[in-house]
Amino acid sequence: MTLVLPQVPIIVGDAPTTILGAFAGKASLGGTIGPDADWNIPADVVHVVIPQLTASRAWSLPDVDGYPYGQDLVIVDEGRFLGAGLTLTLGPLAGSGDTLPPWTNNLIPLDSAGAYVRLRRGVLSNVWVTV
Repeated sequence: MTLVLPQVPIIVGDAPTTILGAFAGKASLGGTIGPDADWNIPADVVHVVIPQLTASRAWSLPDVDGYPYGQDLVIVDEGRFLGAGLTLTLGPLAGSGDTLPPWTNNLIPLDSAGAYVRLRRGVLSNVWVTV
């Protein structure tokens, strides 16, 4: 049996697309181990494991406007490496105009063993929502 998807334009948000295009921008699976360095998290990453750090680091979140609606971004210290003076600070990508309410100074500090944060694109423009 062959499934044929019509290439009739549909509207997602305010933009016309195809059925295949609509699915391409939806939730995905997979994960990556982040680097022991300052880093810009790529927009196609959905689960980031914090590695053993040699110093406190700063990671920038992807531009929220390019992140799929309904897709969570999870950043987690699975190995329980944080603490004892080591902090991973998450913030918006420079120049993106993104916000992280209600976090102080628009930054999320992860500073204890096993720390994690789960974020999702908000409905409002340029907002990461903590879930």
